[in-house]
Amino acid sequence: MDLALSHPAEIALRTLGDEDRRKIHAWLDYLRRWESDAFVRSKSRKLDLKGQEDVYVLRTSTDLRLFFTLHNGRIEVIDIARRESLNAVGHAS
Repeated sequence: MDLALSHPAEIALRTLGDEDRRKIHAWLDYLRRWESDAFVRSKSRKLDLKGQEDVYVLRTSTDLRLFFTLHNGRIEVIDIARRESLNAVGHAS
């Protein structure tokens, strides 16, 4: 599948260390095989967001999460975040 990174995802990727960046690139390769890779689909969950359809989160084997949209044979990674950052936001709200 065609895969693109949004501007926020590109910024997040640049802020990661070398090892985390390497891991994210490996997960992006998994995402490119979305249609034929049951493993990556099993690690992803569709989010229930008001006003936005087809938004998923890929829970990697580390604390990194990839948020992406999926439509018309195209995947766009819209953001990359650490689980602890998401937990901090959840506790603040």
